[in-house]
Amino acid sequence: MLYDWQAADRQVEDEIRETAIKWFSQVAEICNKKKVTNNMEVLFGRVSVIETIAYYAKNMVADLIVIGHSSVHGFGRRLKGDVAKGVIDHAHVPCSVLVVKRQ
Repeated sequence: MLYDWQAADRQVEDEIRETAIKWFSQVAEICNKKKVTNNMEVLFGRVSVIETIAYYAKNMVADLIVIGHSSVHGFGRRLKGDVAKGVIDHAHVPCSVLVVKRQ
């Protein structure tokens, strides 16, 4: 029996993309009502999440990255990595990074 990993990967990406678009569309709608310019894209990079975010922001000449931060500490942080810190370290100058801490 053969398993088509590429098809499975595409299906998972499609499901994630659909869920993200639903959620972020609600955020974009709130921004639009408040006349806040926004741009939404769902990215799937083959490198690290940190590099994907930093590279995308640099290419679109972003002046601000807003990123969430979980409250994971200790071994969990080492295992998972600290994406917010990595984005801060890799963001291009003069792009600022606003970290929103999870409640």
